[in-house]
Amino acid sequence: MLKHLMSMLRIRTSTCTKFFVCIIAFLFITPTIASGQGGWVINSFDSNIVINDDATITVTETIDVDFSVQKHGIYRDLPVRYQDDYGNSFKTDLDVISVLQDGESASVSYEYGYNFTSLKIGDADELITGEHQYVITYTVDKVFLYFEDYDELYWNVTGTEWEVPIKHSSAIVVLPSGTTIAQSACYTGKQGSIAQDCAITNTEHSISFTADDFLTVAVGFSKGFIYEPTQSDRFWMFVVNNLVIVLPWIFVVGVFIFWLKHGKDPKIKKAIVAQYEPPKGIKAVYAGMIVDGSIKPEHMSAMIIQLAVDGYLKIDVVEKDKIMGVIKQMPEITLTPIKGVEGLDTSHAYYYELLFRGKMDPVKLSEIKSFITPQKVSKLRRLLHTRLIEDGFQIKKSSAYGVAVFIPGIIIGFIGIMLIPQLFGTVAAFSFIASGVIVCIFGATMPKPTPLGIETKWYLLGFKDFMHTAERYRSEWQEKENIFAQYLPYAIAFNDVKKWAKTFEGVYQKQPDWYSGNVALVVLASSGRFDAVSSAVKSATLPGSSGSGGGGHSGGGFGGGGGGSW
Repeated sequence: MLKHLMSMLRIRTSTCTKFFVCIIAFLFITPTIASGQGGWVINSFDSNIVINDDATITVTETIDVDFSVQKHGIYRDLPVRYQDDYGNSFKTDLDVISVLQDGESASVSYEYGYNFTSLKIGDADELITGEHQYVITYTVDKVFLYFEDYDELYWNVTGTEWEVPIKHSSAIVVLPSGTTIAQSACYTGKQGSIAQDCAITNTEHSISFTADDFLTVAVGFSKGFIYEPTQSDRFWMFVVNNLVIVLPWIFVVGVFIFWLKHGKDPKIKKAIVAQYEPPKGIKAVYAGMIVDGSIKPEHMSAMIIQLAVDGYLKIDVVEKDKIMGVIKQMPEITLTPIKGVEGLDTSHAYYYELLFRGKMDPVKLSEIKSFITPQKVSKLRRLLHTRLIEDGFQIKKSSAYGVAVFIPGIIIGFIGIMLIPQLFGTVAAFSFIASGVIVCIFGATMPKPTPLGIETKWYLLGFKDFMHTAERYRSEWQEKENIFAQYLPYAIAFNDVKKWAKTFEGVYQKQPDWYSGNVALVVLASSGRFDAVSSAVKSATLPGSSGSGGGGHSGGGFGGGGGGSW
């Protein structure tokens, strides 16, 4: 009997516990669920949108809410900055006319951000519960799309960035008198949704939309009833709203002025006269650098041929088989060292060591790229510049200025590639990249020649002119043995190989000791196929661093934003 009573007591105790748990859940959890996340709900969001002749709109938003827990009020984030299809930023002018709470003027604090103006509505010293109504009236401009046959208002009525769902939404768009509606559409749901769970009702001068969700509307109407900005207006609006585009060009102007003072080469005031041989002691790479004012890939390509001409290595070039009469592949180029670096200047000696790594074994150019790194090439460039300074051809300080200008150019270009497209769009990105490139060019051409450098440049320009028009001076060079091969490094440095070689068509030139191949060197060069050899050298030794028409969606167009409670 006692055992039976104890069993009944346990059953009743368990039942009572479960009952009390259910009561607690009903009292505390259910209201929270019913009232939405954060203890409140938006019962309705109704918007009245009047299109004005001056291409502005006046918007009146009526927001009915129900607070199940104590709150101060709501906040409303209104967008003021948008991006076009190319990511370019532009700003609208937002003017808040009035804010009412339950029919009376509300306490409002404003926060002006880059993309939004935020209205914090309510009294910080007062907590409220229950049903309340907020009415926000504002005007905004630059929110129309202009097409060939119609103008369009594509407006995100409610915004999709609210803390809680919206139970019911509506919008009435009032058009200017005499306007006819060309087409219309509405979209519902979260950002990007193409759902159209909404109803549309047309009247004589207005169109109404209703939904039970976030709401975006699009209305196309006849042209000529609102002001359409001219191309000039659009341009200046673009500039004003994208001043970030101008910033790098201000820097470019500053660099240009600096370059004029510290980097621009003095003009050569005397006429260029043909010179029939290079200046003594100046190798091809330095000749190219002095003429061009900076170092280029072809200058460094000339170094290999220069080493061959000076007897430090041999070059074997084997062209690949032709396909349909055209050589499709790069030739196979083998370099064979002959002696050490004795007698070479620092730059050529360093290059020689890069090529052969202290060994006397043949090396294929196709293999060199694996061990000549960009860092080593950068060191070679520094050695070449240093030699020009030490020999008195360039002003030392101007080279330092060049580095000081070149580095910011790299940084500006990097910012344009990595950061600007996401923040300000493609035009701004192009502006940064282009200005970065220009700054780098100024930096590269900043090294300024000394008086000796100017005089040497004048002489080299005469020698370059001779090589380009050598046929005119046939009597000056015909007696010189192996002049073609001897001056070939300079033709490479001056980027004029084909013209130099064509001069020797039909003129006997002994094959140089440093070259072997299945095609004669002059033939290879005069046909333009030597360019493939130069390209192979560059590739191997200079590794690179490596809407209303139904096509819209919810959250698209202008307007939008969201809000919450506080």
